[in-house]
Amino acid sequence: MKSHEVLKEVIQPVGAKKVAHDLRVSSSLVYKWCEEDEEGSGARNPLDRLVALIGTTNDRRPVEWLCAKAGGTFVPNPAVDLEGYDLEFISQTQKLLDNFSQLLRTMSSSMADDGVVDGNESERIRREWDRLKGYAEAFVQACERGMYGDKDEDEDEDE
Repeated sequence: MKSHEVLKEVIQPVGAKKVAHDLRVSSSLVYKWCEEDEEGSGARNPLDRLVALIGTTNDRRPVEWLCAKAGGTFVPNPAVDLEGYDLEFISQTQKLLDNFSQLLRTMSSSMADDGVVDGNESERIRREWDRLKGYAEAFVQACERGMYGDKDEDEDEDE
């Protein structure tokens, strides 16, 4: 989804006039934020400006701050190398489940041991969590790239 589309969906329920009033900008500017900038009629909106700021500074702290203000946290996707990726769907889902199970075992054993998660245990939990995120992200990216496409389509292309 493009930034102007996100803003249009977010602004529409409350209205451009209210948003303009609360942000102390003109209604016409808010309307322009909801138009595609490439057409010349739109205006560079706050989301595009934030992306530009991060690109210029190569620093994602503004997004981390914004996520915290919205009651969440920014979690970057792990780097994924799909070179040599196992395209066996069942194999990948089993690896994903195995990694999730390992994370749960690590968490459970940390608490069962003495009811406390110490520094070493939290580091081990972090490693397992990061590994799980990596497997999950690789799987999702493989799906998005069509690597688990329809077998019949693949066979038809070979003919």
